[in-house]
Amino acid sequence: MTTCGLLMIVLAISAQAQGPTGFTEFHSFLQRGRDLQESGRHQDSQRLFEKALRIVERIDPASEAVALAWLGSAYSELRRWSEGERTLVRCLELRNKLWGSANERDPNHARILISLGGVEVVMRRYKQAEERFDLALRIRKSVPGGNQGGEFAANLNNLAIMYSAQGNYSVAARYLREALAVWQDSVPADDRRLAKARYNLAGVLSHLGLHAEADKLSSEALTGFNSKLDQEPLVAAELLSTRSSVLRKAKRGREAKALEALARDFLRKAEVHQRVDVSALGSPRPD
Repeated sequence: MTTCGLLMIVLAISAQAQGPTGFTEFHSFLQRGRDLQESGRHQDSQRLFEKALRIVERIDPASEAVALAWLGSAYSELRRWSEGERTLVRCLELRNKLWGSANERDPNHARILISLGGVEVVMRRYKQAEERFDLALRIRKSVPGGNQGGEFAANLNNLAIMYSAQGNYSVAARYLREALAVWQDSVPADDRRLAKARYNLAGVLSHLGLHAEADKLSSEALTGFNSKLDQEPLVAAELLSTRSSVLRKAKRGREAKALEALARDFLRKAEVHQRVDVSALGSPRPD
């Protein structure tokens, strides 16, 4: 019997052992967690993803990998970088055991690599991050239409953040312009990815001394996301901090000061896991 055939039998037996009730609950937690994450309620989504993981952990490896991917994304949204990294690494290791080289043609695998690379950029592990992004790009390009759409744009965005973190703003700006062009054509005007692409590009352009364009983009990012500021206070704090940073570099300190105070208000509402310096939020962030 082949390894793949044996694996399928093991998965089938584990699913039967778990029973339909367990799987129903697992899928319920997963879907509710995804809905909460989409609405910006990341702490609530994290708790549901943890419950989903406990149901399938060491019982159904395929479902466990799915739960780990979503839990890792929730930790990342909450800026719990170390936990996000451990969870996403564990997810990739499990996926490699389950599906091996087949992952090299799987867009879902690319998505997890992009998320992990973004976390590694924040943790200044640039070599590892670059390897994740390169592999994700290869996977995307191997899939028909893979070099288009939101996931491809997310890859470009995070590559840009890596270059920006290392001071290579010209390259970062090029990637961010590509990502922004994709999202402008494919997502709603108030989509958080579009807002992030705009404020990331604004921050990079500000470093390059292109203050007029940075001013325009940081204003558009804030205006486009205005209806969701209370819903996603951490994103709101980042938007306001980037806007204030752009204004300060353009010698508009009085305007910047008012926005910094508002950013602190939103940061308090966010109730993030760890203390975050508002001034640091003006730097580009991974998607």
